Order: sequence, then structure tokens, then C-alpha cells
Amino acid sequence: MEHGLYGEVERDITASRRLYTATVPLPPHQTRASDMIYSSTTGRRQALLPDHSTSLRVELLIPALDRMLSELQRRFSDQALSIIGSLASLLCPSSSKFFIFEDIRPLLSTYGEVCNINESLLTAEMTVALNLVTKQLGDKLPQSDLQTVLKLLVPSVAFPNLLKCVQIALTLPVTSASCERSFSAMNLIKTYLRNRTEDVRLSDLATLFVHKERARALDRDKIIDTFATRMDRRIQFS
Repeated sequence: MEHGLYGEVERDITASRRLYTATVPLPPHQTRASDMIYSSTTGRRQALLPDHSTSLRVELLIPALDRMLSELQRRFSDQALSIIGSLASLLCPSSSKFFIFEDIRPLLSTYGEVCNINESLLTAEMTVALNLVTKQLGDKLPQSDLQTVLKLLVPSVAFPNLLKCVQIALTLPVTSASCERSFSAMNLIKTYLRNRTEDVRLSDLATLFVHKERARALDRDKIIDTFATRMDRRIQFS
């Protein structure tokens, strides 16, 4: 363990320990319940490790790796991966599984009953939709985007279950970063001076704050001109 990231961490900790060596007197051990018998404790004994390298590996490296592995297993479980794999059948015209009913069963097993999707009708809708887009686009289908395909599915009332599945696939969040960013923005926007801000205005301000890139790309002069024409606040003096 002398090379790599772990070796650098070990050297930094060892140097800090030598630089800031201090003796801290420990208080005498006190027992608050002397008339009781302890069958277990909430702590654990310090293991006798041969050297600092082994101690850092046991106390720092292994718990960190264990936590990362548990988080990866929780976020990317078999069910989540199967749902992600089924999205290609709804969102990727270039996929060989595009509009194939059997490949979206993991998605239906999770959201089908909640969103009231009829599987028998969905099977027929996907078959008709695949034949329609294949006839319209031909060899251009793999190079087409989803928006082009959806424009061909008219009238939309003929494919209610299919379009509902596409909406679910498009709105599935990959991470919770956007939600956490929204909560952070709320604390910055709704300050003490803006405590009486109504929900509509607060939602609009939060949208501008979260999506900064799109907000900066807006033409401010055009917005001001539009606001001036719609809200004529000038008083005409005769």
C-alpha cells in the first residue's frame, strides 16, 4: 500500500500526526449505573493492529469502499437496470428493439397499473405504430429522432397507451440532483424580504434560477419590449 491514492493519504496522515502531536488527558472512567449489569455496549474495542498502514486500511479504506458499493447496489439494482434497459424500446428509433412490446415489460411491471395502461391495447398500438413509421421513414428510421417519429403518430388519440409509456420514459429522473438543486434554490429565493411571494411567481423564479444556462440565453431587450407592450403603465397627460 505504498503507491497510489492510499499511499498519499497514509503519508499525509502520518505527516499531520507528527506535526500536531499533542497529549490529551483523558477523564477518569465513570459508571453512571453501577448497580446494573451490562450485557452489550454501543461501541467496540480497538483492535490491535500491527502498523499504521493496516490501521488506515481497516479504519478508513474498507469502510469507505463498503459504503460506495452499498450505494451503487442500491441505486443500480436489478430492477432499476431492467427499467433503464427497456427505455431504448420507447426512446431510441435506432435500436433494434424499438417499439417491441416484450422489451418494455420491466417498465410496465412498475408503472403499468399505476398509470392505468392496458397491455393488450398497448401491444396492438405498438405494432401499428411500428408499421406506420417504418412505412413513412423506411431506411431513414434509424437516423431519425424521437420527435420526428412522434409527429407521425397522428391522430394521437389512436395511440393513448403508447404515448403514455413514452411520457413515462421521458420523465423518469436519472438522478435526484435536480430535486436537490430546487430545494437549495428555494432557500436562496424565498428570503425574509420575499416571504409574501405567491406560488406562481416563486415557481417562475425557481425555474429561472435552476436553469441558469437557458435563462442567460434569453434576449432581455425583447422581454422588456414585450412586457412594455402588454403592460401599458404610462399615464397620458393631456
